[in-house]
Amino acid sequence: MNEIRRADRRIARIVHALACLASLAVVLGCGTREAPSRAELAPSAPSVRASGEGASDRAGAEAPVARVATLNLRWFPDGDARASGERTTDVDTLALALADLEAPVIAVEEVLTSERARRAMDRLRARLDAITRGRWAIELDDCPDDEGRLHVGLLYDEARVERLAATRLDALSGNTRGDGCAGFMRPGLAVALRFETGFDAWVVVVHLDSGRDDRAFERRARAFQAFATLPRELARVHAEDDVIVLGDFNTMGSDRGPSGLDELQGLERVLDAAAFRRLWLEPGCTELSGGRASMLDHVVVSRDTRELAPSARAQVGGPCARGRCRGVRDDPWLAHVSDHCPVVVTFDGRDLD
Repeated sequence: MNEIRRADRRIARIVHALACLASLAVVLGCGTREAPSRAELAPSAPSVRASGEGASDRAGAEAPVARVATLNLRWFPDGDARASGERTTDVDTLALALADLEAPVIAVEEVLTSERARRAMDRLRARLDAITRGRWAIELDDCPDDEGRLHVGLLYDEARVERLAATRLDALSGNTRGDGCAGFMRPGLAVALRFETGFDAWVVVVHLDSGRDDRAFERRARAFQAFATLPRELARVHAEDDVIVLGDFNTMGSDRGPSGLDELQGLERVLDAAAFRRLWLEPGCTELSGGRASMLDHVVVSRDTRELAPSARAQVGGPCARGRCRGVRDDPWLAHVSDHCPVVVTFDGRDLD
């Protein structure tokens, strides 16, 4: 733990110095003091980056890798539905965390689109540009910008990946009718990307309905069924067989009896029939709330994706990794960034199709 904290302080000091050279003294100040404590949180830690198993199993340590990540940003940037200011997103800390993932493609959920939110997203992208020397773009679903509506999106570094196509997947909202935005629900957002290393794939961001009531549980079940036709739907837009679906599946079970594990087993059966597989999470939680750990976020990959080894796992970072899924109430990450933890999966960076 002490080694991680010392590494985090070094990162914070480097970022602080770069900010000063760029005349950002108004944000951080230019002296010998360290950056504010929130920026020293070690949000993801090296355990997330150590997720090269998917590539190294097949290609060896020198093979190029392609990483994809996901993080629920928790009502970005307000922090909650009330916009009370008590949990407003610490954008600088979030930028450090996302950069530390070393993933040029990051699925994000719970993004607001108010004017304040747009300014915060612009600031986040600018901070990512400065830290990674990249050109970060954001693509959000095309649902209306209603007040209080949460969107799914994809952050990606245009210096390292090329956007090939995009489409909206209404069935992944779980709505009974065709409009995936109806009832403030979220359709799936699919973006076809090619990494600079050669690997290309459809990346699909999802945020299924939250709740243990009947309606939410049934919506999630309907969304699961969309996997059966997902490859065919995507092929109509862009010919690419490799599909990565990730985000907040909200597999929390139902008040009527089924547990989160029961729901997850139901998802596994659907995925198996549709030729997809869900990756094992290490450690086995992705959300911390009220001192309890839950497994709500998942990474699902088409079974025939050759760039991912059969033994590959998705690596979970943040307080989930630091506490090994023990309930934590006082971690600053939970107060100022999110109640979810980042999840990363590493592919062989070459195109093996």
